[in-house]
Amino acid sequence: MGRLSEIWDFDKNRIPTADSIKTALQNIGFDKIVFSENELFKPKNIEINLGSLAKGFIVDKAVEFLQKNGIKKGIVNAGGDLRIFGYKKPLEIGIQHPRKKRNEIIAILKVKNKAVVTSGDYEQFFIIDGKRYHHILNPKTGFPAKTCVSVTVIASTALQADAFSTALFLLKPKSAIELANKTPNLEAIIYATENGSLVSYKSKNINQYLAVEYEK
Repeated sequence: MGRLSEIWDFDKNRIPTADSIKTALQNIGFDKIVFSENELFKPKNIEINLGSLAKGFIVDKAVEFLQKNGIKKGIVNAGGDLRIFGYKKPLEIGIQHPRKKRNEIIAILKVKNKAVVTSGDYEQFFIIDGKRYHHILNPKTGFPAKTCVSVTVIASTALQADAFSTALFLLKPKSAIELANKTPNLEAIIYATENGSLVSYKSKNINQYLAVEYEK
């Protein structure tokens, strides 16, 4: 996804050419990368982008470091990827409303000693002719994913929550919830637009964490 992410330069607010997207798509796919015990081999034109995993990995490592150095409890937050550890009571975590101003929330979670990560189409985007183009790209089409507007995942680790929030975002909401329900120790709440309205999809056990959901 590295090259595809590069050509979608969201600082310039422009749509890449069809030819550049086609070329980038030809250099995408884990099937083109070979792993051995301690080495990785990839074609020259293949670029690896860890954007959907890196923050979660760093958060987990930060928690591990803090715990090893005697910190009993805390919250590590890296740009919305957060993990809570050592608390005896649940803490309230707000979910950003995907279509309102920053810090206006659509729901409140009560979470204890879990990771919470949200992927949304409102973080890095531009609008051209009334259409929103955001940074979560579909590796099959080369364009921003169209199915969801916000995906929040609760998991045991930030790495898992980070990975699944992006993966679920690429799926249709019902398929995403089916995958979430099949995944142990993972819950999700998904927001999508249908017929101009914001609707939510929830994994089967999300209500144990969902304290409040406001009017959409």
